[in-house]
Amino acid sequence: MERSHVMRRIAQLAPGLRHHQLRECTTAWDALQLTPPELETWMRALGVDGAATVQACRAFGIGPAALDVVLGGRQVGRRLREGMTVTALLALAAERGIDLRRR
Repeated sequence: MERSHVMRRIAQLAPGLRHHQLRECTTAWDALQLTPPELETWMRALGVDGAATVQACRAFGIGPAALDVVLGGRQVGRRLREGMTVTALLALAAERGIDLRRR
């Protein structure tokens, strides 16, 4: 995906970002090399500042489909937005017999 598309999408979702913040977010998201649908899904779920969380999810094999899985009454995406680490999330899912990887 083109960097300019990434920047435009971030600017649409977070119009109050200062220029240097916009550049930083764009660099982080652009480095992930997501398809347009993946970018949209992850950004809507985790916000424009969620690129590091997406990188961690992908490193552990967690895909966008896992964001809607409910663990303990809350969706995975919400737990990540609230600051739960990916490793803590995987542990919680394992306790419940749920594999979030490759979803």
